[in-house]
Amino acid sequence: MVKAVGFIKDATKQLGKAMTQVTETFEKYSDDNDSIAGQSHAQLGRIVSGGSGVYAFASRATSLKDYVLLDNQSTDNVFCNPRLVSNIRRGDRQLDLESNGGILPISQVADVKGFKQSVWFSKKAITNILSLLLVKEEYPVSYDGDDFIVHRASHGYPDMVFKPLHGLHVLDINDPRSHASYAFVETVADNMQLFTKRQIAGGNLARDLQAGLAYPSDGDLKWITQANLLKDSPVGPQDVDVALKIYGPSVASLKGKTVRKTPDVVRQDIVEVPKEIRQLHKRVTLSIDIFLSMVSHSSQR
Repeated sequence: MVKAVGFIKDATKQLGKAMTQVTETFEKYSDDNDSIAGQSHAQLGRIVSGGSGVYAFASRATSLKDYVLLDNQSTDNVFCNPRLVSNIRRGDRQLDLESNGGILPISQVADVKGFKQSVWFSKKAITNILSLLLVKEEYPVSYDGDDFIVHRASHGYPDMVFKPLHGLHVLDINDPRSHASYAFVETVADNMQLFTKRQIAGGNLARDLQAGLAYPSDGDLKWITQANLLKDSPVGPQDVDVALKIYGPSVASLKGKTVRKTPDVVRQDIVEVPKEIRQLHKRVTLSIDIFLSMVSHSSQR
């Protein structure tokens, strides 16, 4: 059985002082809401190693199940919210999480999207914990003075932003700001790196020629260079392709030729109800029944 969930390097005196500050912070938070304070309970996580134990953290809250804590004192990932995990299953070993309330045996593991390593899972755990040690093994982590950012954009996942809350750095799953948005921007300078200096010069000549010819379309300009309609022109069809890949479609050409088209006239064909029918049927009730007809076709080969 595994009985270690983290380690603390500070001396016992410094650790006790830090625990007192964290406990007071959560007690103040809980006192703001009587319903939460009545349901909350204090938990002191203790790390057991060789028969001796030290206290790891103190917490007093019940709304932490929607948070993910980035813990630099933990060596294991522990989750309690089933919305954040998938493939919950029985593990090949058991983790004993010991606290002042007793020992919480955890025998299930689960998967978290974007992480290769499985996490321990128990609905009885007080919150979701990501070990900074294990996270750094998979993704780079930076600190800007306020937030911890787990950079996952290069792997196809949004970055995770852990913001300070009551002395802890947490990710709120209900706050869209916790998931940093990103966009891939294509710049001209990056496009130029795909070509040689000679090709870039040819693309610039193609754009100058397009401006001198009153901005024909890219297709027409390419046909002009292919048909050799301009004698002694240094621009070839490949130069037009290079200019299109570097700069994109000509903006001046699009502005001059993209115009608003006149829409078709909407005609209303209204049939007047005969006078005799209106006199006989002054009160008419209309009923409309909408139904969906599904037809399946099967083919035999």
